[in-house]
Amino acid sequence: MATLAVGVAVWKLAYAPLIAHLLDERATWRDLRAKRIAAESLPSQAPEQEAALHQLQSRYRQLESQLSGGQSVARILEELGARAREQSLELTVIQPRLPKSPKTVALSPGLTLRETPLSLQLSGRYRAIGEFLSTLPDAPFLASISSLMLTRPEAAAPLRAELVLTVYTAETPTS
Repeated sequence: MATLAVGVAVWKLAYAPLIAHLLDERATWRDLRAKRIAAESLPSQAPEQEAALHQLQSRYRQLESQLSGGQSVARILEELGARAREQSLELTVIQPRLPKSPKTVALSPGLTLRETPLSLQLSGRYRAIGEFLSTLPDAPFLASISSLMLTRPEAAAPLRAELVLTVYTAETPTS
């Protein structure tokens, strides 16, 4: 029995701490291995991240140019009319829907973004209306479609699109 007690004491004093240390080292090794594997996968993701960054930078430059173009609402109305004519659409109504208190957002000191909703009514072929709408993201101004309704008054009549287009213009203290 004394031999067993001595064996247990030696085990507790010598081997148990050694095994605990080895288990800690094994956990550290696994953690470092996982980090190495993750780090090795980063270069393979770099081209995708670079492409995404390039796309975001390109979109930012486009939005910046659309806002800094200094487009007045009158100029935007002219541009919309020209785009409708390019698609052989009849533009029967185009007018600002001036709210009681226009929405504005301060983008930075001295630069304010103003929202102006415009009512438009177009008549023409379905495809032409779609083409007109698809040109809006590339317009020299920033706009979003707030509402859209397509109707055909009579069977032989052209399709009619009634929409509210919200345009955004940047204003500086000098504009």
